[in-house]
Amino acid sequence: MKWIMFALLFCLVTTGSAYAENYEELRPLAQAGNPEAQFELGRMYDQGAKNDNDIFEAVKWYTMAAEHGHAAAQYLLGLTYMSLDGDARQNNQKAYFWLNMAKFNPETGDKNRKAASKHITALEGSMTNADIVLIKVRLVEKGLPENELLTDAFEWGLAGVYYYDSPEVPQDYGKALKFFLKAAQQGHVLAMVMAGFMYANGMGTPVDHVAAAKWSLAAAEQNN
Repeated sequence: MKWIMFALLFCLVTTGSAYAENYEELRPLAQAGNPEAQFELGRMYDQGAKNDNDIFEAVKWYTMAAEHGHAAAQYLLGLTYMSLDGDARQNNQKAYFWLNMAKFNPETGDKNRKAASKHITALEGSMTNADIVLIKVRLVEKGLPENELLTDAFEWGLAGVYYYDSPEVPQDYGKALKFFLKAAQQGHVLAMVMAGFMYANGMGTPVDHVAAAKWSLAAAEQNN
């Protein structure tokens, strides 16, 4: 049975236009968890969309493929969220997330990578700094390179705040302290205060009065 499914998928992938004619054969493969089939099914709904339900189906199948690391699905899912009606903030957040996933995916082609970068820049113009950093934190949680995503003391510090106490991100004092320290080392005063406080109270680290004093004094000097 497995070889039949593989042969069918191979035929579908190599014939392109055959998807429209082989919808019923493609769907079981997608439902079985095949990322390529999920992507192609999503594209069928996307390209042949006649109503909102078709778009929602496209998003559903693109998302399944994207979560399996399918680069083209990640890119098209990001574009789809950019064009959706409804909650603009939520759609922009999801578009920003998936376009970044595509940008950093080694399987993404140069053309789509460059296009994703342009769309990301455009989205940043319509998003708050808080939302941008929130999505960057979520991307770091997915394994994307934090040093390429979080680029200055403000972003490192805000990432620390999200990990310290936010309903948007699972609380993790260890990560909060790490990001506060990165921001503190770049002169961020509030991050210095938070680092001193966390060292003094053993939050995400054993109690360290020397480190606590160091960062508390550094913050005081910055304020003078």
